[in-house]
Amino acid sequence: MFSNVKVHTNRYWDGVQLRPSSKPGRYMLWLSVDGELVPVPLRIPRELYIHMHTPNEVVFRTSSYSFEKVTRNLPRDFPCVNLYKITVREDTYQDIREHFIDLTSDPNVDGVFELQVPLLIRALMKIGRTCESRDVEMSLNRAQTVGFDLNQLDTPLPSSSRPKYLNGGRSGNYIFLCHACSAHAPLHVFASFYRSVNYPETREFNTTYHSTDTTALKAISRELGLHENKSYTVVISSSKDDEYFDHHLPKLADFPVLSMSKAKSAHTLDVFPWQSHVVQKMLNRCLSLGSWLDQLVVLADYYDIPIGHIEGDQPLFTADLTFARKLAQQDMILWWSPSDKPDLWGIENDKRPTDELPATEFSVPRVYSNVCLELTLRNLAVNSVIHSVVVNELEGSGGTTAFDSVSKTLDEYAEGTGSRDLTLGESNVSSHTFSILKNMVRTWQLDRISSNETSPATLSIDHFWRWISSSAFNMYDSSIHRFVQGFMRKTFVQLLAEFKRLGSHVVYADFSRTLLATSKPPGTAHAYATHINTAVTSHESSMQWYNISL
Repeated sequence: MFSNVKVHTNRYWDGVQLRPSSKPGRYMLWLSVDGELVPVPLRIPRELYIHMHTPNEVVFRTSSYSFEKVTRNLPRDFPCVNLYKITVREDTYQDIREHFIDLTSDPNVDGVFELQVPLLIRALMKIGRTCESRDVEMSLNRAQTVGFDLNQLDTPLPSSSRPKYLNGGRSGNYIFLCHACSAHAPLHVFASFYRSVNYPETREFNTTYHSTDTTALKAISRELGLHENKSYTVVISSSKDDEYFDHHLPKLADFPVLSMSKAKSAHTLDVFPWQSHVVQKMLNRCLSLGSWLDQLVVLADYYDIPIGHIEGDQPLFTADLTFARKLAQQDMILWWSPSDKPDLWGIENDKRPTDELPATEFSVPRVYSNVCLELTLRNLAVNSVIHSVVVNELEGSGGTTAFDSVSKTLDEYAEGTGSRDLTLGESNVSSHTFSILKNMVRTWQLDRISSNETSPATLSIDHFWRWISSSAFNMYDSSIHRFVQGFMRKTFVQLLAEFKRLGSHVVYADFSRTLLATSKPPGTAHAYATHINTAVTSHESSMQWYNISL
């Protein structure tokens, strides 16, 4: 009866991807176990927090969900007095949605938090790239039948004896599906490659013509069905959205699916003659698959995210999830939001800044007769955050921006009091939040330096300012953006003052580029440029961390 069932005894399982199912709150968790892909049903509940003026537990429907009174750090250090955590099954949440509308509209409720955190993000925050069962009696074979609840899984502690994630990327079978199309005609080309990483010595190609892209995809779906339950992962390279393939390829639901970059230039047929160009494009894309997978595994391993979710705008997503995890580990309530404003239950609209961001560009146009030097400044945002205390000391600031002296006592935490925000202009940032952000950036910077800039942390360092200033990321908060920019401006002004002290005049300057007018003729300009660079980057206090190139 059980002769064809393989018993999995491995205690730790590498996560590959979470795929949504047709049932609310139900996902298929794809695990890599002993070199095989194992699908396990996973139930993810919805969690939200409700803050009340006065306690009133009668309004909760205990027959449908669970609740508990908790203490958390609210965004921007809002007082936490009567905070309740609700945990409800997603299908139940959908069925009694009117109840939650009435609950959140209650005049006694003055805050609802984490309602916009997607279920997928909730799961990724908890289990990471490797997981284990908290229930010793729940075997993986049994879980394949009855499924896991999210609270039954956990992330194991780091261990040097544990095998590398996905065997360092050397294990796995992949089906590569490449798609190119024309923007001006109903013209599509699909190519499916099997054994797409371990390349055979020779390869044969079969070409089939179909009347529409729909019939072509039906044929591909039938082919995928022949490789079902054989531990294959499908990799798709196309400019189309994932929904396009989910709709036309129903068999994709039976595989973990990775998506390469959706850049249109790699998937267009608008070059004539397109026949020869598309073959070359698709072969090049297939041959780059191995190195792309290697890089994906490295990123997944460092940021502790299953490989199937390292996609889209990688720097923004990895920073989003890392920051959210670190906040949650410190009992901070998240303001995760897909919109350009944080989820602060309407407070983000009441406290919008009225002043414009200060100018970050200086220009003194005129004719300069001597040599001018152009300097490139990198990672100003990173260094301003890491050395924020030094920046304040040089400027003589203190009080509400002396972060390292700001802390909460245990009594203040338990009572929800002791609010001590950091202010800079109209920005308002919790000291706890800024401390977490600062420590996260410092860790990235140390990893980057220790690896000689080969660490995946370099990705986050290089894109830190884009992440913190872009409303496209889910943990965006304009207050943090303005706060960091304020420190960048302070740091930048100090840097320009140092150039002036060394005898140069600023012609043009912004956060990434500075043009200096010197008093030196061409013969001595190079030596003077070297002197400026050395003097600024080796300054005994604030200037030692700048990354300047001439």
